[in-house]
Amino acid sequence: MRGWPVHLRKLIGGLLLASTAAAAQDGAGERTRIDAERRQVEARYATEESACRQRFFVTSCIDDAKLRRREALDLLRQQELALDEAERRRRAEERLRAVEARRAEVAARPPAASQPEPAARSAPQAAASAPEATAASEAPAANSRTRDASAAEAAAIRAAASERRRAEAAALQARIREREAARASAGQRSAPLPPRPEEVRP
Repeated sequence: MRGWPVHLRKLIGGLLLASTAAAAQDGAGERTRIDAERRQVEARYATEESACRQRFFVTSCIDDAKLRRREALDLLRQQELALDEAERRRRAEERLRAVEARRAEVAARPPAASQPEPAARSAPQAAASAPEATAASEAPAANSRTRDASAAEAAAIRAAASERRRAEAAALQARIREREAARASAGQRSAPLPPRPEEVRP
């Protein structure tokens, strides 16, 4: 269907649409017939039930009428299910045809015109822009050198601060040891903790 002319595809699409509409009309007619038959079955059952009530064996007569009604309704229900299945199949085919028609339209469209290639720059323009390109390539190198220098400086500052903290900690430890040695030589002891108060007993 892809290689067919547009007017032929339109004609086939119209025929398919008409056949689909006819099938839908047939389905609607079938549903109307089923509804009418269902009403007839219910009316016949109501008539039989009222006739059964006039007889001596009412229960068995009504049971027979119910059985006939159930069989007739089951048959109509099967016909209705078959119609539903045919309707589902028809809708699926319609969707498939619509997808195929869209694909055919897309395939029939001419390809989009490609954009023109940009014209190559002339030699004088390229020569004029060469110094700018050189300066632009040198700028990142200068920036990276500046970044490296500042990173090295920051590392040196961090190392000096760390060394200073270590020296301060060592000096503090030395002062604490000297103080403890002076106390030990003077015979001073730290005062013991006071004793716990005795519990008051009743």
